[in-house]
Amino acid sequence: MAMKREYGAEQPYIKCGMFKVRIPFIHCNPTFPEAIQGMCNGVLCFGAISTIMLCTGVSEEAAFAAAFLSTFLYLINSLAGDPTVCGWIMPAIPLVVAFCQGYPEELRVQAMAALQLMLAAIFLFLGGTGLAKKVIAYVPPSIKGGIVLGAAIASIFGEYKEGGRVGQFPVTIMVSTVVMIFFLYSPVFKSWVKKGNPIAKILASLGLVPAVVLAMILAGVTGESPTQFSLFPIVTIPNFGAMFRELSPLSVGFPSIGILLSALPTAFAIYIVAFGDTLVLKEIVRDGTASRKDEYCELNVNRVSITAGLRNLILGLLCPFGPLASPLGAAFTISMLQGYQDRGEKGFYSVHGGAMSGNYMPFLTMLFTPIVSLVRPIAPICMSLCLVSQGFTCTASGIGLCRDKADLSIAGAIAAVMVAKGAAWGFAVGIVCYIFIASSKKRQEDIAYNRSVIEAEEEEERKALALRQGA
Repeated sequence: MAMKREYGAEQPYIKCGMFKVRIPFIHCNPTFPEAIQGMCNGVLCFGAISTIMLCTGVSEEAAFAAAFLSTFLYLINSLAGDPTVCGWIMPAIPLVVAFCQGYPEELRVQAMAALQLMLAAIFLFLGGTGLAKKVIAYVPPSIKGGIVLGAAIASIFGEYKEGGRVGQFPVTIMVSTVVMIFFLYSPVFKSWVKKGNPIAKILASLGLVPAVVLAMILAGVTGESPTQFSLFPIVTIPNFGAMFRELSPLSVGFPSIGILLSALPTAFAIYIVAFGDTLVLKEIVRDGTASRKDEYCELNVNRVSITAGLRNLILGLLCPFGPLASPLGAAFTISMLQGYQDRGEKGFYSVHGGAMSGNYMPFLTMLFTPIVSLVRPIAPICMSLCLVSQGFTCTASGIGLCRDKADLSIAGAIAAVMVAKGAAWGFAVGIVCYIFIASSKKRQEDIAYNRSVIEAEEEEERKALALRQGA
C-alpha cells in the first residue's frame, strides 16, 4: 500500500536536491487506465525507427534498440518528480532530418550526435543555472499564448494538409478522432459520467484507449491498414550491440569541433520548439490539476529542463535519436490529467501514479511481440490521434494565456507564422509585434502579472512544504 499524504500536501517522496524520487508501490500506486494508455504509447515509439534510419542510415536492428532505450529513459521523469508523460520534439523532426542529410552518409551519425549533444547542453545550462524558469516566467503572456496556440494549430494542420496522415487513412482517422474528442472533451459525455452511467465511467477512465481500439477495427475493416498478429517470439530483446556499434560516438567516433559548431544554430532553433513544449506542459499541468485541492502538484521548470537535458545527453552519447527527447508527450499527459480531474481522489489518488504508469509501461510494451504486432500497423493513426488531441487542448490553453485583445492579436500573428514558417520565425515575429504594439504601461502590467503568478506558485509550494514537514 503506497504512502498517504495530508489533504492539500504533495505526495511523499525521497528528496534528492531538486529531484523528488518516488518508487512504485511505495510512494504512489500506478493506475490501471494510464498503464493501458502507456502500452499504446509504447507502440507509438516504433514510429521513431524510420526517423532514426532516415537521419543516420543505420540498420533497423540498431534503430529499434535506440527507440527502446529512448523509451526506457522516460523513467527519469517519474524518478525526478515531474507529473508528466514523456515524448519527443516532434515538430523539430524536419529540422533534424534536413541537418543530418546535409552531411555525407558516413558522417550522419556524428552529425546527429553533435545536434543532440548541443541541445542537451542548452537544456542543462538553462536548467542548472535556474534560467529556464526565469525565461518562461518573464515571457509576455501574448508571446506565450502565441507559441502554445501555434503548436496547437500546427499539430492539427500537419495531419489534414496535403500529404498528411488523414489523406492516407481518411475513414479511420476522422471517425476515431470524433470518438476521441467526444469521450475526452464533450460536456454531454461528462454529464453521463457524473450521473453514474457505468459504461460511460469505464470509457472515461480509459482515455485514448477506446479511440485506439476503434481505429484498429476500422483500419482492418476498411483495408486502410490490415490487421496483423504474431505470437512468437513472445519477448523481443533489442540488439544493443548493433546499436552501440552503429550509432554510439563511443564506437564510431565523436563529432569534430566543426560539426559541433555547425549544429549550434539548429540546436537553438530546436530549443525554441522545445520551449513551446515546456510552455504547453506548464499550462496543461496547471489546468489539469487546478480542480484537485487534495494534492499539491509542483511543476519545476528548471527540473523539467534538466531531465530533458539528461535524456538527450545519454541518447547523444549512446545512440543519437532523431526525434530527440522532449519533456512532454502531450496527448498522453493531457489524457492522464483528464482522468485525474474526472475520477477524483478515490478513483485517481495521486497524479504521480498516473505519470508513473504512463512512463513505465511504454518500454515494457515494446518487448512483447503479440501486443506490438496488433497495434504497430496503426502506429501512424495513433500518432495522428495524439497530435489532434494536443491541438484541441492547447488551443484553449493558448487563448487562455492571453489577457486582452492586444495579446490575442499578437498571439494570432505568432501562431500563423509558426504554422507557415516554423517556431523560430513565429518567435521572432512575436517579439517584433510586442515591441511595436505593447505600450510601456502594458509592458509594466505584464511584468507585474507574471510576478504575481510566480509569487502565487511559490506560496503554494511553501504551504505544501509546511504540510509535509508537519506530517
